[in-house]
Amino acid sequence: MVDKPVLVDNWRNMASWWSVRIATVLAALGPVWLTLPQELKDNIPVEWLPYVSPLLILSIVVARVIKQPGAE
Repeated sequence: MVDKPVLVDNWRNMASWWSVRIATVLAALGPVWLTLPQELKDNIPVEWLPYVSPLLILSIVVARVIKQPGAE
């Protein structure tokens, strides 16, 4: 039997957690990219693109384990 999910005690403070903020940026990346003018996209090296999402995902993990003042 699976236990019901329980929210963390300080879930109301989640907007102050860096992990949540970075995840929000990651979620917005695709739609934002689609709306950027081509002239701006042309200035971003294509070689960088495969590294953006993995870097943000790793930064979410790092941010989650770092104690953050005001996020308690």
